[in-house]
Amino acid sequence: MTIRIMLVDGPHRGTSEGLLMDRSFEAAAPAPGETFELDSQAYAFTGTSQVEEDGEYWHATKDSIELFLWLKDLSSATRAHLLAHPNDPVPTEMIAELVHSGQAVASDAYWPESDVGPSGFYLRESVQQYLEEHQPLER
Repeated sequence: MTIRIMLVDGPHRGTSEGLLMDRSFEAAAPAPGETFELDSQAYAFTGTSQVEEDGEYWHATKDSIELFLWLKDLSSATRAHLLAHPNDPVPTEMIAELVHSGQAVASDAYWPESDVGPSGFYLRESVQQYLEEHQPLER
């Protein structure tokens, strides 16, 4: 069975042309977390796909599959805002959704007892970097 692959990040981000994988088993779809290597870069299937005119493409990421799935599960408004403003304070109305999703937010206050108050709550640096690197692909 041959499947088509769409790379969602990494040095080949957005690439799908010519990325085919022959599989030795008959599973209908690659399992989330199943890995492969391309140009010495490890990728993992996300468990998501998109249908194009020439067939179905299975998404693969070089980064944490957990962050990929977390971002996918956010509301479209929250996801769009975080992708547009990854390093900005998280709007108050989005904090509850992020905490409920399992993503921690932190204050920028150095010492809460002596600071007037935080100027905002932020995602941790690794998540900010992930969001910067995963802007939507232009299609």
